[in-house]
Amino acid sequence: MTSSDSYGEFADPSLSLTWRGTAYAVASPSAWEGLRLRRLLDANIENVNDENEIRGILGATLDVLAADRVDREIVHHMGRTALVHYGRGPEAGLALWTFGRSLDLLPPDAPVDESAPGFMGPSDPGGGPIVDRERMIRRWFNPPALAPKPNVLEGVTLSWADIFKCWTELELDFDARGYDLGGDILHTRTWRWFEIRAHDIARSPSTRLYRAIFTPTK
Repeated sequence: MTSSDSYGEFADPSLSLTWRGTAYAVASPSAWEGLRLRRLLDANIENVNDENEIRGILGATLDVLAADRVDREIVHHMGRTALVHYGRGPEAGLALWTFGRSLDLLPPDAPVDESAPGFMGPSDPGGGPIVDRERMIRRWFNPPALAPKPNVLEGVTLSWADIFKCWTELELDFDARGYDLGGDILHTRTWRWFEIRAHDIARSPSTRLYRAIFTPTK
């Protein structure tokens, strides 16, 4: 699992997880399913361990993993990673995949991959052993391009809980842009399609959603 460029995410919004040299693609959920996952994990992060949710997010990839005889433990980890990737965001998914503990999803004694990109911060491309943690110096570094790319949604000081509370305003803002959320569009479009537009609306001072969340009530 690596960070990808914006066009790559547009061309193929699926999540790619590599295990022992083989890349396994986990298809992007629909916008409707992505919204459900956001609410599910916001309600209780432990839902990420639900076997039905894991099987659901992996979908057809389960058959490929079974054919390749991938260990159940790894399959489970892939499923949890996919749930977090789509339900909490790419950075959170990457943190879990590389055995990060920021979400408290792994036991305290779980191994930590210090060579992984982003281990020492968003500008860390990963690489060799760390020789100076305070100054973020490794014995050698991966190419700078491997450092986690800034999230396209970075800088937005709101949560999906805020958006859900102002769903009517968001719905009207989408309608003003020519998208009727009352139809089947949330079932036919990908989660990425909806997410980047929702956050663009949230960042725009002229929108109903922005005013509902950020404009002080007088």
